[in-house]
Amino acid sequence: MNPENPLFPKPTKGKNVTVAIGMIRKGAVILAADSQTTEEKFKRLDSLKISIIEFANANAVAAYAGSLEIGERVIDIMRRKADGTTVENAETIANIAQESVREVRAYLVSLNKECTTDWLKFFWVDNPLDLLIGFYHKGSPNLYTVGIYRAVARPVKRYEAVGAGRDLAEYILGEYFDYIPPKNDGDFGMALA
Repeated sequence: MNPENPLFPKPTKGKNVTVAIGMIRKGAVILAADSQTTEEKFKRLDSLKISIIEFANANAVAAYAGSLEIGERVIDIMRRKADGTTVENAETIANIAQESVREVRAYLVSLNKECTTDWLKFFWVDNPLDLLIGFYHKGSPNLYTVGIYRAVARPVKRYEAVGAGRDLAEYILGEYFDYIPPKNDGDFGMALA
């Protein structure tokens, strides 16, 4: 507790706020992510948390929130699995994302199998990762999310926020989602997005 004001606890040092959002709005898939990464006491403001994944006949865009090194590894695996793969249905891309997250998760579990590990804390608190994957299939927008804790791809119907800033982002999206213009409406549209 904060002795100066017991109603507001002091901020905990080392807590990082990261967020990525994805939405389907009037036929468009929109992804956004912050670009800040905290390493020890240093902050970088140029991290790329959105990537293009190229398939043989389609592209997908992936955004993530959470561990930078785990997120980059998942993206690398997705790119390897996507290379030359033909997208036959929306589940093709969702399954590759899910398989990639599970591969990294299994690797991390194997590294720590000799330890007494609280897996909930390990994946939920210490090494979180949530992924959003947006793409078009047969002209229809698709958006999926998959997290490292459960490692199950789930379709998103309207919008989803992931990461430590999820609650605030979901609140704002819930309040203003219907006001976001379907096309870029200059500064007003960009500010709402």
